[in-house]
Amino acid sequence: MNALNRIAVVGLVAGSISACGLIDPDSIAQTPAPADPFLAALSDEYLALARAERAEFDWVDGDVFAQKGEWAREGTMVPPEQLSDWYLPAASVPALSSARQRLMTQLNGGATSAKPVAAAKAQAGFDCWVQEQEENHQPEDIAACRKMFEDAMAELEAKAPAPQPVAVVKPVEFQIFFPWDSAQLHGQAYDIIRDAAQAYKERKSVALRLDAHTDRSGPIPYNDRLSTRRAESVTAELVKLGVPRNAITAVAHGERDVPVPTADGVREQRNRVVIIRLAQ
Repeated sequence: MNALNRIAVVGLVAGSISACGLIDPDSIAQTPAPADPFLAALSDEYLALARAERAEFDWVDGDVFAQKGEWAREGTMVPPEQLSDWYLPAASVPALSSARQRLMTQLNGGATSAKPVAAAKAQAGFDCWVQEQEENHQPEDIAACRKMFEDAMAELEAKAPAPQPVAVVKPVEFQIFFPWDSAQLHGQAYDIIRDAAQAYKERKSVALRLDAHTDRSGPIPYNDRLSTRRAESVTAELVKLGVPRNAITAVAHGERDVPVPTADGVREQRNRVVIIRLAQ
């Protein structure tokens, strides 16, 4: 029994006509619960402890828990018991001291907001353990209170699963090269387009982009039309291989934004290309 609370409560009991507890937990439970989820749960836990003590005719400890339940019901932040206020067996102090440190780490670290019900159970379980440990004659009750504390602390101390790294999916790229002044596909081009269509299906892609280019030989308007024809040739083959036409976006660049910068009029094989890019 808490030494300070014992003095107050025993004094009240001594001056009372009845030997029963002075504070009725059931009456307190009928009053509105506080808006704070932690205090609401803490009040309920303390009132449950009060009823358990009253059932054993321990009116004094019953009133101590009922008082704490009433304070929490009123919105007062009630701290867990201080071990120095109790007459505890010396052998029990190390475990209880460690337990209180763990509890305070959680309460001060945001558990009352993140896991209010578990935090309330941990605090009430700790206070119950302290009270039963002081009496030290009901090992089953000591073990039950300690288990209540440990079960709640296991929930509070459980580490959230590490977030899974988000895989960065890089676009898969295929390049189809064309002869000079041509939009006709050749043997190797068909193989590359077939690979691109297969990759589209295997990756379950939702987007496929074509960027069609020409080198910088020839007039700009002519090269615009030539790159458009190259894009159309590749698109038609992809559709033939099962890629939905509405999944394909084709951009004809002509001789603008060439992959390999050159002077105007230069024939460059690497710029006569349609680049296929796939992404998830």
